[in-house]
Amino acid sequence: MNTFDPVVLTLTDDASVRLTRVPFGGLISEARLERLLIETPALAGEDLLVLGNQLAEFDEDRDRLDVLAVDRDGELVLIELKVSDDFRTTDLQAIAYAGAYSQRPTDDLADTLAQWSMRRGRQGYEDGTRAHEAAREEITEFAGLDGFDDWEPSEKVRIKLIAPGFPRRVLHNVRYLGDVYGMPIEAIEARLYRDEEHHTHLTVNRLLPLPAQEEFDLTRRIQAERVSAENRSRQKRPSALKVLLDEGIVKVGDTLYVLPVALSVKNRHVHDKEGPAFRVVLVSEHGGRRVRWTPTGRDEDARDLVPSAVPWAIDAELCGWEGPEYGSAVAPHFSLTPGGPDLEQELVSRGLW
Repeated sequence: MNTFDPVVLTLTDDASVRLTRVPFGGLISEARLERLLIETPALAGEDLLVLGNQLAEFDEDRDRLDVLAVDRDGELVLIELKVSDDFRTTDLQAIAYAGAYSQRPTDDLADTLAQWSMRRGRQGYEDGTRAHEAAREEITEFAGLDGFDDWEPSEKVRIKLIAPGFPRRVLHNVRYLGDVYGMPIEAIEARLYRDEEHHTHLTVNRLLPLPAQEEFDLTRRIQAERVSAENRSRQKRPSALKVLLDEGIVKVGDTLYVLPVALSVKNRHVHDKEGPAFRVVLVSEHGGRRVRWTPTGRDEDARDLVPSAVPWAIDAELCGWEGPEYGSAVAPHFSLTPGGPDLEQELVSRGLW
């Protein structure tokens, strides 16, 4: 059977222009493809938060991981890029990295994002002393969690191999590891095309696993396994504040009250259920990610915080806590009324959790 060569046409109202496939060599280097992916993570086929690139975070590293990212479910994603079919052991190297990163503490991963962001001069990371906390907040926001401490990536680190072509051995390994062992690994083909004006066009398409083969569809299987694992372990649920906002139970401008259990045990005696330091006002609809805390009741002292940081701020402001910043779960530590049931109890009683 002859090789099938796909045709790409650019269509206008009255004409069509055929795009000619061209090799990567000399047009786009591996470094440029990596930059394009960092600038537009959707090139990997989904929304991702990049934590870093060209990483050598383990003592025994001789090579560097091309890109480390997190998906919307909070799972780690490793991406290896090639602009040729000279794979050698790239796929096996990615598996080795997956094993190492599956045991990486979440605070180490946040530090990876902080250090990488500072080197790149990303907005919000100019203050080195707050970079680690900014990274924790960005990961929390992206994964839709109540607090950073809720982030518990599974050990099934996902792997994406992106290249203009794959040796038969690599495709065989991707299919075998996915079908037999359920490893979350994808082979994604990148192609370059040129039009008559010599403009370059980049396309990406997942070769394996095949979406049409539902019994072997890796994405579906991983989602089902993840749901089952979460139901057995910690019953992960959507952000409490996001549900409350989505259901119209609370809205921007409403007040939430901090419960005594949010504070360190030795500091709970300072709790005043109606005091200004123990209430916050919602100021963002984006999953309830920002609240305004005014510890003295004076507007000039107001601070905008992520909800999970409020208990730490109270401990530090009222009780002189000098330890590191920490995040707290939101659902069990806030209520809709002074001294009322916590948000978890509210959602469960309404049948929303």
